Amino acid sequence: MGVRPIGGIVVVGAGGFGREVVALIQALGARGARVSVMGVVDDLLSAVNRERLERLNVPFLGPVSALAGPRDGLSVVVGVGAGSVRETLVDRLIRIAPDV
Repeated sequence: MGVRPIGGIVVVGAGGFGREVVALIQALGARGARVSVMGVVDDLLSAVNRERLERLNVPFLGPVSALAGPRDGLSVVVGVGAGSVRETLVDRLIRIAPDV
């Protein structure tokens, strides 16, 4: 079984848990891991969370539907703390972007 290189990662969720995931990926990259945050998607981005993403220099890529279609080499991490919301998002991602 081979290991797929991760590379660029999109984080789903711009809230506190999503930003913690962003910080973790950035810390791994700073320590030499071959990973980077490509951006964040969120269906309900607040002005406060947009500002916080800007302070982290992380692009907002749009709603979750922006991930629809083939996305070779893209990895997605769901950074949402609420279990029921996370489950709904994962089910939705499987439908709209099965390659990620």
